[in-house]
Amino acid sequence: AVSSSSSTTRAATATAAENSLVIYQGRTRLTRGDDPHWLSEADGFIRQELTEVFTAQEEDLDLFGDPEIGQVGVRCFYCAENNSPDDRSRGHIYYPSSVGCIQQAVSDLQRRHLGMCSEIPEGMRESFRSMKGYGAKPKGDTTQYWMDAAKELGLHDSHEGQGISFFRNPLDKSPADEIDAEKNDNAPTGSILVPTEDRQKCTDQMLLLMKQFEPCQFRTSDRKSSRSRDRALGFPGLVCIHCNQKRYFPISEKKLQDSLSLMTTHIHNCFHAPLDVKASLCYLQHRSLLQKQELPGQWKFTFFKGVWNRLHQHHGTEVDADPSAVDDAVKESECKEEAVKVLPEGNTPAAEDISPVEEELNTTDSADEEGKPILYNTSNVALEEQDHAEALRDMKDLIKSAALWLSERDAEYEARARGGRGKGSKRR
Repeated sequence: AVSSSSSTTRAATATAAENSLVIYQGRTRLTRGDDPHWLSEADGFIRQELTEVFTAQEEDLDLFGDPEIGQVGVRCFYCAENNSPDDRSRGHIYYPSSVGCIQQAVSDLQRRHLGMCSEIPEGMRESFRSMKGYGAKPKGDTTQYWMDAAKELGLHDSHEGQGISFFRNPLDKSPADEIDAEKNDNAPTGSILVPTEDRQKCTDQMLLLMKQFEPCQFRTSDRKSSRSRDRALGFPGLVCIHCNQKRYFPISEKKLQDSLSLMTTHIHNCFHAPLDVKASLCYLQHRSLLQKQELPGQWKFTFFKGVWNRLHQHHGTEVDADPSAVDDAVKESECKEEAVKVLPEGNTPAAEDISPVEEELNTTDSADEEGKPILYNTSNVALEEQDHAEALRDMKDLIKSAALWLSERDAEYEARARGGRGKGSKRR
């Protein structure tokens, strides 16, 4: 069960439905922290003081709108607070058909009920009527914010097509709320790619996006599925922490920055990524428009340069949040230095003489996720031969495919020519 409280502080409780889906029941306000930046004073007041969203229960089924249990509606806070369900006036509640209709439902509630509701204190009603934006029609540039703020609250379109519902407990912190709390407490970001001191060098949306990825290393299996087929084994990259399948191996800081849109698209489409993460990314997109104005002009270049350096700070080793991984990398480097020192002075070893030593050290100390040894900073002679052989095979397959396609095309042209000549002779 989810924590509950009094009606004034609003409560939310979760119950398991028969189809094993969780239905969150309760009530909460629509207001979000970024409302003053995007909404009028009147709209912000309505969301914070006069209205609330709630989940329909048994007592609400026979009243207004013909809702389903668990469906979310918008209603006057004071009518719900001061009157029993049977004593509430009609028109104090609306059930939006989708998240995109919440703004219109609140607008209808304002025009038809809030201005004349007797349950709202008179002083509050007069103050509300004098606010900037009172009675104004919804603006197109605020519509997307209404939708993204509702999703950030935990609302989404019901899978059954019956209005909207909560996909999480709205009283719990969202990923965006957790980032705000981390900033206020100066707490660690929780990402090895973005340390605490770099928090102010990027937008909150960028920080949340980078928290969805972690360092990884190029494996043999990545040659088949990745576009970066020419990367060396052990080359550092980024992998999605949710599906552990989508992997990126940018070859430069610029390519890392260019991969940003691809990484964002993946998180929104990733089946394993939580809905609250996707919702917070959309919500923080609005905040980033304001934060970018306060950041330096080259903030992206500076930020990704830091990410790139941390990703490659231990060349050929896996960047890990565990400090023991760094210690192992230092020990490995010291072992290599000792291996070189034991060679007689005045004799410069050839590449083939040093290569087996490095290869043995690396295959002993580390392995990739499939248990296969990873080679770091070796001559890669065997790897180059393997790449050359694979390239030859790919070229042969390409030549065969092209020859087959040309043969089929020539045969088709010849058949068409024969048919044309036959039809011409008949006409004569």
